[in-house]
Amino acid sequence: MVNGDFGAVILSGGRSERMGRDKALLLTPSGKTVIEVVSEAASSIAKCVIEVGGSYSDFPRIPDKREHEGPLMGSLAGLRAISAMGNFDGIFLLACDLPMIDPESLNSLVFLSRGCTVVPIVSGRAQYSCSFVSALGIRSVLTKKEFPDFKWSGLFEATPDLIYLDIDAERNLSTAAFLDVDTPLDYLNLYRRS
Repeated sequence: MVNGDFGAVILSGGRSERMGRDKALLLTPSGKTVIEVVSEAASSIAKCVIEVGGSYSDFPRIPDKREHEGPLMGSLAGLRAISAMGNFDGIFLLACDLPMIDPESLNSLVFLSRGCTVVPIVSGRAQYSCSFVSALGIRSVLTKKEFPDFKWSGLFEATPDLIYLDIDAERNLSTAAFLDVDTPLDYLNLYRRS
């Protein structure tokens, strides 16, 4: 396990429009809800965990003051709130729709990035919903005045140490661990993979 004091922000404020029902409460092949899986992974590797937006976990919750304006605003609110709770070597940003995430995969993400800010890439797609922001990255993001295009990628591009990690090229990592479920087809594929 990578040593360090980590925090985690679970983002649960989305409307789940593409899924058509609440993604956090979907059942996984293990029989747990997705939010239970994400919460267990986060609490296993982070000394402090907060939830932004919804109210699905037992972690401290902060409201997403700019609700339904996308994950960038929720991520910023979470980074600000958890940074006020202490100094961390890095903070995980985890969406509430990661049904296969586990502590080992999160640990590997930090190890392979050598502690830099990292966004996993699966099948050519950036998985911002399962990322890690380094201490340097946190400072850079929190001092940035504005994010003009309101894209989630802008948060990561504001960090000076960003690495995109190709999970497909890492033989010891499961690509499924880093995938979120956004649509009914994603959810169906989850059961096909397990």
